Amino acid sequence: MKMRIFRFVAFLVTLLSVSVAVSCEQTEPAPQPQEDMLSVIPSRAMLFAAKDNEADTLYVNTNVESWSYDAPEWVIAEKDSNKLIVNVADNGGELRQGNIFFAAGTAPTVQIEVCQRAVRSIRQVVYIEVNDCNPLNILEYNLADGSPFFDAVILFAANINYDSENNRVYLHNNPNVQALLDDTDTYLQPLRERGIKVYLGILGNHDAAGVAQLSAWGARQWAQEVADVCCRYKLDGVNLDDEYSKAPDLQNEWFTARSASAGARLAYELKVALSEKCSWPTEVSIYEYGSLYRLPAVTVDGVKHTQSEFIDMVLADYGCQVEPYGDLSYAQCSGASIQLAYGDKLSETTAKSILSDGYGWCMWFAFDPSGTGGVNNNLEHSLKQFDVAARVFYNTQMLPPKMVYNKRGEGVYDPLPYAIGLGQ
Repeated sequence: MKMRIFRFVAFLVTLLSVSVAVSCEQTEPAPQPQEDMLSVIPSRAMLFAAKDNEADTLYVNTNVESWSYDAPEWVIAEKDSNKLIVNVADNGGELRQGNIFFAAGTAPTVQIEVCQRAVRSIRQVVYIEVNDCNPLNILEYNLADGSPFFDAVILFAANINYDSENNRVYLHNNPNVQALLDDTDTYLQPLRERGIKVYLGILGNHDAAGVAQLSAWGARQWAQEVADVCCRYKLDGVNLDDEYSKAPDLQNEWFTARSASAGARLAYELKVALSEKCSWPTEVSIYEYGSLYRLPAVTVDGVKHTQSEFIDMVLADYGCQVEPYGDLSYAQCSGASIQLAYGDKLSETTAKSILSDGYGWCMWFAFDPSGTGGVNNNLEHSLKQFDVAARVFYNTQMLPPKMVYNKRGEGVYDPLPYAIGLGQ
């Protein structure tokens, strides 16, 4: 009997030992193969202008020792540690589209889309009334190939002001302009990332300061302040408009008589200051109005500077064209200026004429698809005009816009997109 009990106990001990061993084997995780990791930041598509691009940088993160990439032949890429510094060769042909492929170990391949716009014989520039319109709306207007319809945006507008108490000319930004500048990464840099240049519009503000009545000394001083702002907020240049200024005191060292010569001198000083302070290409453009008409060459310290040295673009008043002067070409001038808030139109006949004449720009003013500001929603009318431009200038059509961005009040913009017709 005792022997049987002993054998039974031994059997239980053996069974328990096996059970524990099996249990331990079940809870012990089996070794898993280590997966390689690969990510690229930023992961968005890269869009370059037709020429004069600054290099962009992609950051590659991986847990293996080496990584590789494959890019289209028109992409210029340089590998530096965990970075790929990317630029593109100038493009005088069709839109370029492709991908940069990244590989590391056994990780899934990562691809980053890269696109480059082609040189267009006519480019589109739009003034947006920042008191009314959210600049992000411009991103919604694209040609059939996906490239932006607009090449440049002018923020209309900051002011040249005079502080009589402290005797100084200064740059004044109303709350709407300042809000956009303060939040440039949200409202302005997305345009620039799409290859759309952003200019700060500047005009008079009912006092003694004006863009065509600063002395040579005054122009040099004020240009430094303007260039500092463009550099700080990452803008592509300025646009000058000679309106709403009073006659200055000619005994004051800041001022001189209003003239085209004074306007040319300010344009020259701005061009110099911008090039010195900004590490990217910057431009000076002119709205041909007031005394900013047929600006002469400028002589500084005995050296003559012709118009093309300090003027990149000249835009006509509503319904007009700019005739080139000095050494400016048609490519630097607007062949049409359409005030969309007034219901102005671009006819096919006009479009064909400015194309055949060799004009380089078509100007649009007061586009606002939202209607959330002081300008009525002019989307339907504007799209008809854009369609004419797309068809005649580029032999293509516009993609239908899907979203709209709103303005919510004085100095308040909404970064969120809403389906057109909803959420407004």
